[in-house]
Amino acid sequence: MPAREPLAVRHLKAVDTDRRAVKPRAVMQAPKCPTWMPRNGRKLWRDTVQYLHADLGILTSLDTAALTGFCASYGRWVEAEKEITEHGILVEGYRGSRVKNPAAQIARDSREAMLKFARELGLTPKAREALTLPLDDPENDDDLFD
Repeated sequence: MPAREPLAVRHLKAVDTDRRAVKPRAVMQAPKCPTWMPRNGRKLWRDTVQYLHADLGILTSLDTAALTGFCASYGRWVEAEKEITEHGILVEGYRGSRVKNPAAQIARDSREAMLKFARELGLTPKAREALTLPLDDPENDDDLFD
């Protein structure tokens, strides 16, 4: 009979002694912005971290991938829209005919990805309705009726 794993190992594997799923604990630390993030993505990163981590207290280190996808998609979307604005929705193809600007497809794909990540992070009006925010601890509220 194999030796039973320690409880800490079972929790790391997200399974408790009753084989029911256990939510992994997240480090309540603001994720760091990747160095490769474009400028407009970095600004969105700062604003989003301020809102979700500092203001609401719901962003953790586990959300780094979703936040990165959200901000990177936003950056690509903005760049593609600038390209469309500069060159138009139709551009000259390699045979001289007018074709749809390839940036239009990039803009559409990036916008769709950005909105999916936004919903996951609770950044759309409908997604915000479903957010479960941590409750304030009433024992720490010293100024009530003082």
